[in-house]
Amino acid sequence: EGQYSESDTTLTKNNPGGFESKQENWNLGIQVTQSIYAGGGDRAAFKGQKLLEEASVRDLQSTVNTVLLEVRERFYGVWKIVSCKRTSKDGTVDYPFGENPVGRITYDKAGRMSAQLMKSGRPSTLPPGVDYAGGGNTSTEELLNSVRGFVAYFGTFDVDESTQTVTHHVQACLVSSWVGHDVKRNYRFSGNRLILRAAALATTELTWEREPD
Repeated sequence: EGQYSESDTTLTKNNPGGFESKQENWNLGIQVTQSIYAGGGDRAAFKGQKLLEEASVRDLQSTVNTVLLEVRERFYGVWKIVSCKRTSKDGTVDYPFGENPVGRITYDKAGRMSAQLMKSGRPSTLPPGVDYAGGGNTSTEELLNSVRGFVAYFGTFDVDESTQTVTHHVQACLVSSWVGHDVKRNYRFSGNRLILRAAALATTELTWEREPD
């Protein structure tokens, strides 16, 4: 009584519960196995999606870095001044360094920059090779004209393409109050020219032309 063979395919009258119990255990085993495989598939799909997202972020970052580098590289080199025009809030236009200024601005791959801008034709009583710090006999007016007609500084720079701003981090300057501070300029390129624009009490636009290597 109560016996059945492995080939039984139906329940026996003597043991109506035996085969059913075996079948239930087998079904449970299938269900557990399916659950494991299904869960593994979900995890694999999630991991695959995450890898795709990470790859997309890397590709996007690489593209952004390439664009930023290309913009920064456009600054590299030596530029000579073409014009320096200042426009006051009332619309008055003047040329603080004259209509034929002399100057140069330089940017290099290491992130360094320097700029010199001079009003040509400034009179001086000093002989060549002697500077004002050397104790030359000069008038106050000559000193004022020399300082007002010249500006020079150097430091490092950063470019923000999103706002089209180049920032000069000043390390040394003729105007001592600039040292340790940032000088921001809006920029745009036009052919072989770089136009820098500064807005303070008045708007000053400096046009620079690239010099050949």
